[in-house]
Amino acid sequence: MDTGRGYIEVTAALVEPRICTVERTGEPTLNELNRPVYGDPVMLTFPGCLTEKYIHHIQNKPISTVETWYVLVTPKVIELKEGELVTIDNTAYEVKVSHTLDEYKNEYEISARREA
Repeated sequence: MDTGRGYIEVTAALVEPRICTVERTGEPTLNELNRPVYGDPVMLTFPGCLTEKYIHHIQNKPISTVETWYVLVTPKVIELKEGELVTIDNTAYEVKVSHTLDEYKNEYEISARREA
């Protein structure tokens, strides 16, 4: 925002980028027996920022679980598919919902479950 006299007010947020990885397999090809054959998996590594959405406690018998939801913000060139697993800090998160309408970034709702 321009405040006049050559000064500009800048609003920013302090974020800590995390290293994220996704393992992808290529499209299958058919072998001589007409069975699908997948190539070697490809590891995609990219920076992302996490913001906590909510923590949900589920009481099942005999085990209760805690489900944690985050919003993962990535550069626009990173396109994740719903259902993919993203590894952040040695924890695997499932991509639940993708929000890709922003011009400069993509946002993905991800979740992980653990026993309480």
